[in-house]
Amino acid sequence: MIKLKKTLFFIFTLIFVINASLQSADRKPMAAYLIDSLWHIVDYRGNLMFKPIQLAAIQGYSEGYFTVAKVIGKDTIWGFLSLDGRFGVPPNSKWVSLFRNGYALYANWYPGTKDLKYYGYVKTDGTIICPPKYLEATNFSDGVAFVMNFDERGYIDTSCKLVRPFSQGFGEAFSENFAVVQDSNGNFGFINRNYLIKIKLNFEEAHSFSNGLARVNKDGLFGFIDTTGEFVIPPVFYIATDFKETRAFVGEGENLQSIRWALISPRGIKLTDHIFVEINDFSEGVAAVRSETKWYYINLMGEKFNNLEFDYCSSFVDGYAFAKIKEKKKKTTKITQGFIDITGKFVIKLPEKAKKIIDLRTNKLFEFSE
Repeated sequence: MIKLKKTLFFIFTLIFVINASLQSADRKPMAAYLIDSLWHIVDYRGNLMFKPIQLAAIQGYSEGYFTVAKVIGKDTIWGFLSLDGRFGVPPNSKWVSLFRNGYALYANWYPGTKDLKYYGYVKTDGTIICPPKYLEATNFSDGVAFVMNFDERGYIDTSCKLVRPFSQGFGEAFSENFAVVQDSNGNFGFINRNYLIKIKLNFEEAHSFSNGLARVNKDGLFGFIDTTGEFVIPPVFYIATDFKETRAFVGEGENLQSIRWALISPRGIKLTDHIFVEINDFSEGVAAVRSETKWYYINLMGEKFNNLEFDYCSSFVDGYAFAKIKEKKKKTTKITQGFIDITGKFVIKLPEKAKKIIDLRTNKLFEFSE
């Protein structure tokens, strides 16, 4: 283990410093958008946090840092951009993830072996707790992460110590005190925080617990189990989403292109017919859905929240959601896009020329071709 206790950008290789004169420490990033090869990052008031930056990509923002890629010479370098405008990378890093619970993954590979990546971990204070040595690695949750390489596999703690070795299979991050595990035959089940199997590995697919229920696949169909492993909602669905704010969507169709979604309660009661073509998770009491042509919001009972319709709309975070409207006027089309409040009013408008937009609260990318 490498023990380093310097600050982030002394440990990281400092690559450049951008002009951050427009930024202040108490401003929160809202979105980033791309125009003419320059990324613009705006705060909750829609004001630029930096002068427009030339970057190869922005992956998102979390825990005080933007994860971005910068072209330097012939190389594309992934690293972290701080709120005060400094950009750096962990030593010998070729890729970095977003920070989660105080830690980020970073990866390296060797010439001719780009398909064989090695992962390590770095803290938000810059400490490298693990150099890249794992072939598989998950984010930290509840103070542990699952890792695997040719020599060892299992859960490590935040000092990079192996606290629960596995002889085979794979584990995922903990959620609501359970973690999905998989054996070498591809069967899924759940362990508790004592690493004991609490729900037998007899599912073909399993997802983390959310709202006290876990989405699992049995005999090719999805249902939901509780923490005892019993089906609360039987496996009868072709496809399903996790429960968010006590609601989930279930889909039916002959293939992924023909799926139509319905809304269900935690008891499996269908609150709507299969009428939605696309859906976003519930957040702040409403969910964005699309019928055949237009997007709109529904409440927890599946009823249309108001009469507003959009060409696209997303989930609400902190009272704001991304939305887009196209209005045809004679031979032209006017595009209004940006962030709306719960009444549908655009409180932050983004330029019509922005074809690639990232909501930095959810790190969701919106990309438009028109």
